[in-house]
Parts: sequence; C-alpha cells; structure tokens
Amino acid sequence: EVEKIIEKTSLSVFPNPATNDVTIIGFLPQSIIQIFNVMGQLVHEEKANSNTLKVNVSQWAKGLYIIKTITLGGVLQQCKLVVQ
Repeated sequence: EVEKIIEKTSLSVFPNPATNDVTIIGFLPQSIIQIFNVMGQLVHEEKANSNTLKVNVSQWAKGLYIIKTITLGGVLQQCKLVVQ
C-alpha cells in the first residue's frame, strides 16, 4: 500500500532550531512519530497517545532531522527539525 502524503501539513515542531526539548504538534492521536537523521537512520520512534509529543534532543548530534508522522490510516506528514 502506498502511503498518502499530505502536502500542506499542519505538523509543526518548536522551538526550531532546538537544543533541549522540542514539542511536536499537529498530528492525530495514535499516530506513530518517527525522527530520522540526514543519513536516514531512525533516531526516535514513539506512538503518540495525544496530538502533542515532547522529545528531548539534548544528547542528539547537531544537524538536520526529518520528523514523520503516520496515522492508523496510513497518512504521512513530515517536517524538518534543526538541532543546535
């Protein structure tokens, strides 16, 4: 099955750029949240019980990350995060 991609996403992350905790909002509850580094490696994965998720990035390498959310129905959203 091909994932459906939402072009105009309501997904957002703040603060961005980040150094400690980031808050991700704008996805449906029960979504899978995945965060990848620029090499495509999965660095964080979590099933969200609400439509907000807080992630601590203080130990992550500086650089660009891609946040992807996948709903139970297979709808994919994504946005970028910069860790400083």
